[in-house]
Amino acid sequence: MNNNNKSSESEFKVIEILDQDHNITQRIIATKAGISLGLTNIIIKRLVKKGFIKIKNMNKKRILYNLTPRAIIEKSHRTYNYFERTVKDVVKIREKIQQEILNKNKYDSGKVVILGDNEISEIAKWAIQELKMKPILIKNPRKNKKINSEKCLIINCNTNNIERNNYINVSQIL
Repeated sequence: MNNNNKSSESEFKVIEILDQDHNITQRIIATKAGISLGLTNIIIKRLVKKGFIKIKNMNKKRILYNLTPRAIIEKSHRTYNYFERTVKDVVKIREKIQQEILNKNKYDSGKVVILGDNEISEIAKWAIQELKMKPILIKNPRKNKKINSEKCLIINCNTNNIERNNYINVSQIL
């Protein structure tokens, strides 16, 4: 991945840091990127050679780092690719949840209870609604003891595992 057109992960971290602050020291860049000062210096030289940044000496001790349009394009491509992978992962999670619901939903009530209040529970809610079912969202299951688990399918979006026929532990299917 480290050729003239693409940047490595460490290079990309440096680009992101420089995008936030052009008037920064290499020592601070190294700290924020979690890399050594020597490696930071090598990466900056590499980014200059690739045409991703330009350096302007303000005085003997201060340097200004400017991202070039090429670096901004690279950052945009990375962001887009990350977003695309994330959306694909969310769709896969939704499909797995729907498949588990269809496999386990033998209950006449058609009620589906979601336990938890996190991103996974939002994906579960979306999956259930696409199946034309009405989810019941319980954010804090410890406070709500009124669930009749015999008459509904329960989707557990928390990390604790519960083993029952009418439970789907999302952490186990991911």
